[in-house]
Amino acid sequence: MASIILPSGVRAAPSPGARFGSYVSHQVNVDTNEQNIAGDKGNEPTIAVNPLNPANIVVGWRLFDFVCYQIRWLRL
Repeated sequence: MASIILPSGVRAAPSPGARFGSYVSHQVNVDTNEQNIAGDKGNEPTIAVNPLNPANIVVGWRLFDFVCYQIRWLRL
């Protein structure tokens, strides 16, 4: 994986995760060290796996091309 050089003043911190029984949630909009990029526009990606059929996976995200956009796009 290629290294990402963060712009000056941008900080990274451990990404949040969650565990519920055997389900583990991982943040996916992170840098190459799996660190959350503080203050990024994020795009809010979501991945869902059907527990009854792990081959059934859905990915969606909101597209923020610019932090100041008032219009948000949803992609599935």
